[in-house]
Amino acid sequence: MASEKLSPELTKSRMKAAQEIDFEVDGVCGEHVFKTIDAHCRAIGAPHPFIFFPLLTVIASCMGVKAIFTVNEEWHEPSILWTVVAARKGEKKTPACQRLLKPMAKLETDLRNEDDDNDKAPSPDRQPQLLVDYFSFEELHSLMSRSGCQILAIYDEVMTLYQQLDLYKPSGSKIDKTTLLSLFNGSSWNRNFKNNTTGKMENTAFNYSGFIQPKFLIDMLQRDDQAGFYDRIMVVCPPEISVPFQDLQVPMPADIVQFYAVFKAIRDLHQAGDIIRYTFDEEAKKTFAQYHDDLQDQKSSTDDENKRGHIVKGITHLVRLAGILHVMEQAFNAIAGNLPVTRDSWNTIISTTSLDRAFTIVSYCLNQKWALMPPSFSVDDPQHFLQKNANKIGKFLSCNKLPITASFAVQNHLVPPMPHPITGVMTKQPNVQTTLAFMNKLKDMGFGDVEQQSSQNKRQCNVFRKRKYNEHNETGQNDLKTENQHRAL
Repeated sequence: MASEKLSPELTKSRMKAAQEIDFEVDGVCGEHVFKTIDAHCRAIGAPHPFIFFPLLTVIASCMGVKAIFTVNEEWHEPSILWTVVAARKGEKKTPACQRLLKPMAKLETDLRNEDDDNDKAPSPDRQPQLLVDYFSFEELHSLMSRSGCQILAIYDEVMTLYQQLDLYKPSGSKIDKTTLLSLFNGSSWNRNFKNNTTGKMENTAFNYSGFIQPKFLIDMLQRDDQAGFYDRIMVVCPPEISVPFQDLQVPMPADIVQFYAVFKAIRDLHQAGDIIRYTFDEEAKKTFAQYHDDLQDQKSSTDDENKRGHIVKGITHLVRLAGILHVMEQAFNAIAGNLPVTRDSWNTIISTTSLDRAFTIVSYCLNQKWALMPPSFSVDDPQHFLQKNANKIGKFLSCNKLPITASFAVQNHLVPPMPHPITGVMTKQPNVQTTLAFMNKLKDMGFGDVEQQSSQNKRQCNVFRKRKYNEHNETGQNDLKTENQHRAL
């Protein structure tokens, strides 16, 4: 998708379309998880996705490089999840971030205090960290190297990170973007430093989550994502809510599971020994095959290269989410039941329940992207297309020239604004490519046929040959009647 200037009206309509997609957090998590999320959201007056999606990233970070989600002998996914929540100014983004940052910061402080009790504790500038905010990639490498090859970043404005990567420049910071793309896969990271030394990490786990204003997200998603950066991010744009001050529920219930306890339990469990490998049970394997094939079919049904990339990464997210949800649910239930969280009692088999929930989340996030991205021509509903473009279709079909060439249609303004068949960008001024897409759309609706014929200079050109009324089947005749009715209106 090439860059397209966004009007405030277009931005608002896409944001509204995303917000109207139904999603209930209590449908993708258990009782104890939802009760905690709900309590935090009611305390600050924020929608559930504000806590839920960043929480998934924090859980992934607590496992870090010490967790692997296995599909088969050749397919393993790391515990890495990048989530971004779109929200306008004044929508409690910072309070939502703080709900997760504070327990992680406390956990980081406790780990440092444990090191201070050790006679061989590292100097303050060499102590491990769990959190990072602003960084150069040289600093990030150094920080992750001394922090177990993993780190977490949470932003109330994730544009801080994206501007650092120069994503808004035509060429961008190519080295940093390439590095970040590699980090999504948990790959090894080698870096040469200015003092002629080399640092190397065999495995990495860089997790980040944050908030972004919808207009920036929509602008990003309409760009031609050749590097495949944006398809690695799970994005949501939940509906805005307004909670009166007297309805804020504080203090929070005392019987909810505390985030700190969950984060500490998961981190202690995974950092205490070798990598924990999570696998699907037999039923989940069969279910995964169905979900995998369903997403593959969705990919095959579109020619939009950007959408194809998002769908493929949706399969990656499906595996990782299933594992993250499994770990999160188990940790919350253990703490709620005062049960020990140890390797002896820990279940590493992912069930169909976690996989079903993961697929629901992936489907929701993909639909969010489709709403926020420029529409693909191939998915435009025929009846909606007919109603929206009735006047132009009527003029085109009533044209006396037979057959109608693409160039004639362009010259005589017979084509409505159309998305480019390759880029998806809406073009106000039709060209031969968008005109051919329009003609093929009419062909698909049964109004005629698209053929090639030789022009006077013996060049091949596309033409549209109309069908007579009595050549249409009953559906086609009804469509013609509908089109005439819309023109009359």
